[in-house]
Amino acid sequence: MLSDRFFPRNRSVMAGFISLLNTAGFALMLWSPHNYYTDILAMIIFGATIGALTCFLGGLIAVDISSRKAAGAALGTIGIASYAGAGLGEFLTGIIIDKTAILENGKTLYDFSTLALFWVGTGLGSALLCFTTAAIVARRHAVERQTSFSS
Repeated sequence: MLSDRFFPRNRSVMAGFISLLNTAGFALMLWSPHNYYTDILAMIIFGATIGALTCFLGGLIAVDISSRKAAGAALGTIGIASYAGAGLGEFLTGIIIDKTAILENGKTLYDFSTLALFWVGTGLGSALLCFTTAAIVARRHAVERQTSFSS
């Protein structure tokens, strides 16, 4: 596995890079000139990285951020936070759609440009959180190494 080979004991770094790729794939879907090949490329990037992020967040990172004995509790906490974040995201998406819609000649017109910025911004925020977690895990491992060497 690439994350274990290049980032041993700290898969959050790889999750951060995959999250950036995921956001890039989504941005490609939103803002690139739409043609057959760019749409396929965007869907491949987005779909593959969503699958990888699900694997990382669904268990691998739980082992990194906690002890092996507490990995189940960490996994449950990640799951609850994921559902809460998804629910909040849907709620905010609805608010943004309502606030940016305009009524013209009796028809509701929707402008998704603000919403697209929100979605891409939250994707970048997600990557930032992955890198922050990676820094915390790296620091914890450094402290553990110092403690084991000094004992």
